[in-house]
Amino acid sequence: MKSLVIYSFTVLIKKLCVILTLLLCGFAAWANTTTVNSECDPVLAVEYQGVVLLWHEHEGSVEIAKGSCAALDKHAHRIAYCTPSRDTLHPGRELRVQSIDSIDREWVYRPDEGTFISEVVWSPDGSQLAFIETDAEFRSHLIIWNPENNPSHLISASMSSTGSMGLWWSLSWTADSSALTVHDMTELYQIALDGRVESITPLTELIDSGLETITSTDRILPSPHDPSVFAYTRLVQGSTLFSSIMHEPNSALFLHDQLLGRAKNIRLTDESITVLDMTWTPDGKSLYFTGFEDTQAAENYPFRIYRIDLQNLELTELLKGERVSAACRDDTMREFFK
Repeated sequence: MKSLVIYSFTVLIKKLCVILTLLLCGFAAWANTTTVNSECDPVLAVEYQGVVLLWHEHEGSVEIAKGSCAALDKHAHRIAYCTPSRDTLHPGRELRVQSIDSIDREWVYRPDEGTFISEVVWSPDGSQLAFIETDAEFRSHLIIWNPENNPSHLISASMSSTGSMGLWWSLSWTADSSALTVHDMTELYQIALDGRVESITPLTELIDSGLETITSTDRILPSPHDPSVFAYTRLVQGSTLFSSIMHEPNSALFLHDQLLGRAKNIRLTDESITVLDMTWTPDGKSLYFTGFEDTQAAENYPFRIYRIDLQNLELTELLKGERVSAACRDDTMREFFK
């Protein structure tokens, strides 16, 4: 485990300015919400070369299943993940849910032929599981599963701004578990659990750049405790080393506060590191993301999982892997690693 030394002296000065901005220029409300939350003991679900790992910083990793798009519920009691179907009648990916401390699978969802599941996420209260299913005509559908009574139901299907079929990405929940958020690379949608579109926000109102910097892989996720704060990723210019190896733009991680506006957006990562995926911790104090440094870009498998602490902006490399999901384990799950 090592803390990354990625800032020069001038960037350290910039970092101090960012911290001062967080404290004095409108993030006070966000900071107050994080200080009242109990301490989080993070446990991660990480995809590594086709295997889903459960990982804790001090206790290592445990293989859970073969699959991808893993998602942990609030306290890591359950995990959802995608896996290729063994059923010849349903050759698309299956979505499976199982208890962490048991090999018994609670639920399996088999999509129709030609469809696939791309994103899976538990509600903040752990009561429901949402996922995006994309059909053979490349139209995204939002589906919710309720573990209490075991049904799954479609709540909404995507449409483009012209009324034709479209795609959604970056699935997330609002802090109160009452709605979902997704984007179509143009607008951010907030969709109630009955399928009503509660709000549509042009992405240009959130990101401090044009839409040409947003791709289908970019994440735009509301804070789990402050509805006015979003973390997001977008394309930026990378370092000279990154550009010489990858021959494409880099991607950086930002914070946006709607009360301040996009002119006050805060960049959290510099040009030497690229960000490919990210998630909040349930307590809202940290962000985890998949990425790699420019010095790692030429490796056969460069992907690492990082943590950035939003109280001091410390960036830490944790382990190799992709597609990270974070939970705050409780006493029950502390026994799992023993």
